[in-house]
Amino acid sequence: MPRNPAIKVTGLVAVLLLLVLAPRASWAAADEAMEWDREIAGTGVSYVPVVSSAATVVAPSELLPGELELQDSNNNCGIFAFAGRLYFGWRTSRSHFASGKAVMHVASRPLDDDGARWTAEASFALGADVREPNFHVAEGQLVFSFFEAGVNPFAFEPKNLWRTTRLAAGQWTPLAVWGRPEEVLWDIAFHDEVGLLTSYHGNHYSVTDFPDVKVHLNVSSDGGATWTPLAPRGADNGTEWVYQGGVSEVGFTVDIDGNFWGVTRNEDGDSAGFGSFVVFAPSGDWGTWQLFPSPNRTMPDIYESPKLLRHGDEIYLIARTDPDGPYDRGYHDLTFNQQRAINLATYSLRKHGTGLWRINQQTKELEFITTLPGCGDTAFPSITRVGKHRYIVANYTNPTDLCADWTWLRGQVSLDGTYVYFIEIAFNPA
Repeated sequence: MPRNPAIKVTGLVAVLLLLVLAPRASWAAADEAMEWDREIAGTGVSYVPVVSSAATVVAPSELLPGELELQDSNNNCGIFAFAGRLYFGWRTSRSHFASGKAVMHVASRPLDDDGARWTAEASFALGADVREPNFHVAEGQLVFSFFEAGVNPFAFEPKNLWRTTRLAAGQWTPLAVWGRPEEVLWDIAFHDEVGLLTSYHGNHYSVTDFPDVKVHLNVSSDGGATWTPLAPRGADNGTEWVYQGGVSEVGFTVDIDGNFWGVTRNEDGDSAGFGSFVVFAPSGDWGTWQLFPSPNRTMPDIYESPKLLRHGDEIYLIARTDPDGPYDRGYHDLTFNQQRAINLATYSLRKHGTGLWRINQQTKELEFITTLPGCGDTAFPSITRVGKHRYIVANYTNPTDLCADWTWLRGQVSLDGTYVYFIEIAFNPA
């Protein structure tokens, strides 16, 4: 498959229409969602999330076009509702682990037709691993991003961020490098004509060095075309990160009052321990993070692959579960490297799933609500809003009729592979 898909010019009229519509189109979805949530919050009605009873397997599926060749492992996924269509990007490869055989596919279908066949949009094969698909809108056009990693199945080796812009059905600009070298994009959201993006780079998964991972909160005022890093208030001149240590992934959203909420994954550990933080930053000062339970101590439980959603004035988290945790096993009398090795090894030998939590905004604690489908090798959620009270969630798992008691490691090495499914979450009056 070509590294840079060919571009086909769709005509001057289409280009001019995109330019005319761009200023509003960049913010329309985010603005509409915020209006919905302010209206919901203003009614005083309480809502409860209800997960649909059946999940729809999407990759592999007979509804996918035959030209998109799928391998055994279908996992990292991203979905996005835009201009009446649902876009789906995902990694397919031989296994969970890094491989030069990995391919990133993109397909789309009508948003409101669950039974429609998907249309092939693009495929990207770099001869290296590809992960973390993300969509956003810049200047009225859909942008697809992912990162290139290495080929060593036993190493985490980010190389570059790549992105491409959709011009028309099946027509995308050539891939272009952006961001920092070795940077990994995790989450994107928009609020009041400002884009926010969390990313990280550093020695993630190092087994010898003390963690030095830098988390960035980047902002954009041009719809996501360019990004500028925020730094905490009072930080040293030149600082371009909001956290330095063992945190990598940070899922986030902005509430109806403009406050920033996030949940971190601190798997590598640092002076605050191993586990997760809940993050809060007030409107107007998003770069200065308040960390809970304490900036000096993480929660011992870990919430991996965190993604947040907002409904009304409530904030929810979808992430990997660890029912036999906590992640931090509490061997604080051992050396840091010994603690890290024990935590990671015991985590890999436990079973995991995918769950939904509510953030208690008063206590800054996570309140478990329910599980979503998934076992074995599972949990890379992507969320897109398709109505005032409806959300579609994409996720991956080993075959659920096989993996109920599988450990995380068994799921990763299983020859039965993984598939991507969609499920809906609806918020009903309590």
